[in-house]
Amino acid sequence: MGLRITEKHTETVLQMTIQGLDGEGSPQHLSMSRKERLATFHVSRVNSSATVVYDYSNLLIGYRSWPGQSCYITRMKKENIQSLDAAVKVFQNIQPKPPASSLKENEEGTDVPLADRSILGTTINILCSSVPIYWA
Repeated sequence: MGLRITEKHTETVLQMTIQGLDGEGSPQHLSMSRKERLATFHVSRVNSSATVVYDYSNLLIGYRSWPGQSCYITRMKKENIQSLDAAVKVFQNIQPKPPASSLKENEEGTDVPLADRSILGTTINILCSSVPIYWA
């Protein structure tokens, strides 16, 4: 009796510490999957942490802070992919409000619709499974 695995599964997990100019480190963990064409970052700040998913198959970036009552997504620019710092800055500047309907008001006072879960990849859907997802 034996076991034969015919499907190749490749996943690379990296852990890095980025040092600031003052020598303080900010631990960031990165998981990448070639098969699913995505990268998942776990970002820790002084009073918060968040998960950021770069979904290269669907050209989306997803964000959920912990603890968080909502998720946010934005389109990825294929020719100029946003840096992690730029993406986190956009998401952190959103002032979350409890959803009253299928629309949400953004900083400019206009309504932002809930994201359609059917266009999202598996990873972002799992990350945001228990909360509403909004366009950033």
